[in-house]
Amino acid sequence: VLSQLLLVAFTTRWCSRCLKLASEFDQASTLLSAADPPVALATLNLDVPVNAALAERFGVYSFPIGKYFFRKRFIGAFTGGSHAHEIVSEMLTIRNNLLNADKDERDGKEEL
Repeated sequence: VLSQLLLVAFTTRWCSRCLKLASEFDQASTLLSAADPPVALATLNLDVPVNAALAERFGVYSFPIGKYFFRKRFIGAFTGGSHAHEIVSEMLTIRNNLLNADKDERDGKEEL
């Protein structure tokens, strides 16, 4: 099952906070990939020149920063914590809220 929810951490190799986040993000990624339905996490290194356009497109002005996407659409900035359990908790809450809103929208539509 492909994840419909994705959290992207925009980072750099020279940012000390980004380096501290890396292991927590990896732990959270392992836990969230096993969730049902899963939540995907990815890291985007802004030291790579080709990624600069994405930083500009999504308003990345400080590091690290997380942005989350649902069904390939940008939804918002991640405001949860930086420890694995905080990332997991926040992303599961976001996932459940998005899926419940989607279900409510489908349930409210009349069929012919």
